[in-house]
Amino acid sequence: MKDDPLKTAEYQDGDVTILSRAPLIGTLELTDNDGEPIKLQLDRRNAEALMAGLTKFLLNGEGEDAPMAADRDASG
Repeated sequence: MKDDPLKTAEYQDGDVTILSRAPLIGTLELTDNDGEPIKLQLDRRNAEALMAGLTKFLLNGEGEDAPMAADRDASG
């Protein structure tokens, strides 16, 4: 079986579209490497998991990419 090439997507600064508030469901639009939209479906559980993953990612930044709280702490 032939491996498919890695498909990448980019966030384009869009808002989450709310489809339902109870239960909480929405979509976040990404753009793939061909310029085609990809809708990432979110519910509360996977939105919280995504936020946790992004927070862990941001905490790894150094220098100008250091977490913002570290910048405030260093300045006094």
